[in-house]
Amino acid sequence: MNKLRVIIVDDEYLARNGIRYLLENEAEIEIISECKDGVEAYDSILKYNPDLVFLDIQMPGLNGFEVIASLKMKKLPYFIFVTAYDEFALQAFKVHAIDYLLKPVNGELFVAALSRAKQLIKAEQNEVFNSRLNDLISDSSKQENYLKRIIVKDRGKTIVVDIDKIILFTADGDYVKIHTKKENYLFRERLSKISEKLDPSVFCRIHRSTIIRLNQVLEFQPISKGDYFIKTKDDQQFTLSRSYRSQFLQALNQ
Repeated sequence: MNKLRVIIVDDEYLARNGIRYLLENEAEIEIISECKDGVEAYDSILKYNPDLVFLDIQMPGLNGFEVIASLKMKKLPYFIFVTAYDEFALQAFKVHAIDYLLKPVNGELFVAALSRAKQLIKAEQNEVFNSRLNDLISDSSKQENYLKRIIVKDRGKTIVVDIDKIILFTADGDYVKIHTKKENYLFRERLSKISEKLDPSVFCRIHRSTIIRLNQVLEFQPISKGDYFIKTKDDQQFTLSRSYRSQFLQALNQ
């Protein structure tokens, strides 16, 4: 059979080296990439389309959950999480039947997790695994509260845009345009999906095509038929539609 193509992701060299060492005697395994952070992992997974990823969770910039949530792939690879999480956080993995390895990695537990991954891959149970994985990511995002950053592709580069730098989201066909003070980026997502992930005390949807950062609002006044005119601190003008007026006024008064 073809070898299983594996990517190792960890911000610690010794941790990556440890996983690589444990895989050395596995004839069915081919390590195709090693990544030291979440952005490298995101790029490598999209580029190589691996069968299996050993993924650290706690990494600077972009953590393991955020990497997976950012991937727009019809068929995700299988993931074995490598983590130093405490027992409370590990309960989520147990509930969703997702394999994880605690640092420092135990050899016997590693072999058992790898064996289960091989069986799932051979059985092509992608839909079952993806469903479990999506549930896990959904739970983790609830624990982490709101979106902290967004990954976008821009002129061949992968850009991590911190949510704190974003002042506006606007609909642009099948994309969302992300506006910062210096740059704009296109991101393939529906505005309604973005809205669900934003802190409502920071951002508010004011129109079916616009989400605005509340602290950018300078003034607003009624125009016609229940709609309002909004002016921002950078002198842009937007329409607050009547269907979003109530939640906008409520958000401003918090």
